[in-house]
Amino acid sequence: MSVLQEKHVVITGGDGALGQAVVRAFVSAGAVCHLPIYDPTVASSEPGVLPTANVDLTNEAAVEAYYASLPSIVASVHLAGGFQANGSASDRATTTIEGQTVWP
Repeated sequence: MSVLQEKHVVITGGDGALGQAVVRAFVSAGAVCHLPIYDPTVASSEPGVLPTANVDLTNEAAVEAYYASLPSIVASVHLAGGFQANGSASDRATTTIEGQTVWP
């Protein structure tokens, strides 16, 4: 039995390319994955994956409310945030990198 069996984890960015692979790994280990999703139209997914629509991770109050609504979690994996996975960061223009970040 896995140490993650029936344990709850949050994975931000769990609907992205990298996030989906991480979610599959956690689910394979028996975890229940909670995914805060910005999109208002989230379809129900596979067993062990619990997406929640309309969670704006740039809004502190929304994030606090989201985490407060969850059962006790053992991990929170943060993969949210845009990035382009082609090439290296040194190949990108500064404006491209700045456009992929959220500054307070």
